[in-house]
Amino acid sequence: MKIKSIAAICKKNKNIAIFERYSDDGDILTQYIGDGSAVYPVVGLPQLDKESLLTIFDVPEKDRDNYFVKTLGVPVGISFEDTDETERHVEREGISIIYSGRTLKPIRTTRGLVFIESRYLSPVADVLDVLELYERRTAEGAPYIVAKAGFLLQAVIMPYDVINQQFVESLQSLTRECEFSLSEKERREREAIALQRFIEERHSKPAGFGMALSAALISYAVVNGRKCGRTTDYMKDGKGYPLNYCPSCGKRVKNE
Repeated sequence: MKIKSIAAICKKNKNIAIFERYSDDGDILTQYIGDGSAVYPVVGLPQLDKESLLTIFDVPEKDRDNYFVKTLGVPVGISFEDTDETERHVEREGISIIYSGRTLKPIRTTRGLVFIESRYLSPVADVLDVLELYERRTAEGAPYIVAKAGFLLQAVIMPYDVINQQFVESLQSLTRECEFSLSEKERREREAIALQRFIEERHSKPAGFGMALSAALISYAVVNGRKCGRTTDYMKDGKGYPLNYCPSCGKRVKNE
């Protein structure tokens, strides 16, 4: 648990809640601190009150009157226990959304989608590799999220109330833009593949393909107006062949 991260959360609004869980005899079993929207169990610290907590949070004396610190019992309907019969494991989505200056992480619950602020996970970053999120429900059936490392509770996080008509319309608009961008990307990829195939077909040489070049240089001697004699040299692929023999069929060529 990173106490400095908890301090940063509480200092943002200068609002701090100390929740206390009591035994049947009225003794304090566990304390939890947070800003009311997220709380974290106090581990390895002495019993806290307003002054000691503000000291741990490094709040200067001159600024302490600006902080509102309240001590409360665990709220009814919210379980701060390590286990709860209503809890159900939930997966963390791979995306986050920045909306109205808040980074929100969507979580699918049995009651639909909820969003929590990503900053509320910063105090448990030291156990993030083993951290699991669970959905729990209030007595009224409203979902809230708890973070656990193994079987131990690390945080209780209330969903951020962001879902309204404007928010939904913004996401729908964003989805349409993403779909258009995806179709354009796929079109460019298809065109690139087609161009590459065209180039390969025009410039590659299929197996067994060859070109046969042959030429015949012919000259005649003309005596008294008639052709006689023959000086013919056949060439094939740059190589010479015997006079008066065809390089293709090998037959002797008669003089004309």
